[in-house]
Amino acid sequence: MGDEALQPIQYHEIDWGAVDAWSLSCTSPYPPGFLTKWGQYIQLLIGRLIWSGTETSDIGAGAMDGAVRAGHRSALQALGRSTVLQSNRPLARVEA
Repeated sequence: MGDEALQPIQYHEIDWGAVDAWSLSCTSPYPPGFLTKWGQYIQLLIGRLIWSGTETSDIGAGAMDGAVRAGHRSALQALGRSTVLQSNRPLARVEA
């Protein structure tokens, strides 16, 4: 963006905590026990539909790590590759 970025013409700031209580931190939309009971089903492929999102992760659901793991799993599913991720190991690099 060069030198133009050093002289902004506008600035917007939002206090998300003042907008609503749900913006204060990461929160799961699911009630306690939901993932224990139904979690296995939100990872299933339905035709060409691939579920992805932090809540679909086998570890770290609701957190950034879970989102990354779910995205990785979904990419492997889309490529037709193995979807098994070891929870105690870092994500493997996928070579195309």
